[in-house]
Amino acid sequence: MKPITIQSRGPQLYLANHKMSLQFQNMAASITGQSYYAKSIQFSEQLSTEYFTSLGMNSFSAVAAAQPEGNVSISFYVTTGEEISAITGQYGRTGFVSVKAGPFSTDTALLSSFSVQGDSLGIVEASVDYTYYGQLTSGSATSIGSETIIPVHGGATLAEVQDLGVSSILSFDYSVSQTYNVQYGIGSATPQRVSFTEGERTLNLNAQTQDISFSKTSLTGVSGLCPSAIGEGGFVPKTGKVILKNLCGETVSTLDISGYLESRNFDASPGQNVNSSLTFTEKFPNSNIKVGC
Repeated sequence: MKPITIQSRGPQLYLANHKMSLQFQNMAASITGQSYYAKSIQFSEQLSTEYFTSLGMNSFSAVAAAQPEGNVSISFYVTTGEEISAITGQYGRTGFVSVKAGPFSTDTALLSSFSVQGDSLGIVEASVDYTYYGQLTSGSATSIGSETIIPVHGGATLAEVQDLGVSSILSFDYSVSQTYNVQYGIGSATPQRVSFTEGERTLNLNAQTQDISFSKTSLTGVSGLCPSAIGEGGFVPKTGKVILKNLCGETVSTLDISGYLESRNFDASPGQNVNSSLTFTEKFPNSNIKVGC
C-alpha cells in the first residue's frame, strides 16, 4: 500500500446575509488537542436577529437575539486509535470541548454526530460534526505541510458480526448522533446549563444475501412481537464490532454496538448477486455507557 501524502490548500469564503460558510481542504485540524489529518473542513454559523418597530414608525430596527451559533464539520482519514477515542470519549457527555481547524477555533463545542464508512476496496474515512456557541476565534492557520500517513483500509478491516447474523460484509456505515438542551441565563452571553437529551448509535451493514442468516436477522422471530431469548433471531439485543486495521495489519481502533435490528432490505438485479442491508440501532441516555476505542 502506498502511504498518502497530504498537502494543504487555502480557504474559500462565502458570505450571505447573516450566515457564513468557510471551507478548507487538507488543512490541519484538532479536537481537544488531538490532531487529525482532515480531508475537508467546513464552518457555518448564523446569527438570530430580532426585528421590531413601534407605533408611528415606518421602518424596522434590529437587535441580535442571541450569540452566534454554528457548526464545524471535519472529514478525516483514520490513522490512530487516539483519533477515535478522543471523539468516543464524548458520548453522552455535556462538557464543552475545543475544536481548531485552519485559522479558526472555538472552546464551546458539543459533539453532534460522528460516522465512519468503509468498503473492501477503499480507504476508510470518518467525519465528525460539532455545534458551537458564541464567536469563533481567528488566528494563524497551521499547515500540515507534506505529511505521509498510513490510513485504515477496508481491505484489512475485520467485521465480527456473527451475532448479528452476518458472516461477511461488503461495506459498513457506523454512526453516532446526540442531542442536548442548551439554556441561556439572563445577563449571560454564553450557555449557563447544558443537559444531555439522548444519543443513538447505528451500524449499517451491506452484504451478499448468501452471507446473511435469514432466521437470525428476522425482525420479530418465531415469537412475534414478544422479545426473543438471547442468541436467537427476532427482537433481541445483538452485539457486533468492526475492527479498523491498515494494510500493514495494525489494529487502529474498534467500533462496537449492542442494539436491535430495526430494518433489513434486499436488492436484486438481473445478472447480479442479491445484496442485503441491515441496520442495527442502540440508544444511550447518558455518559454511563460503554464506548469502543
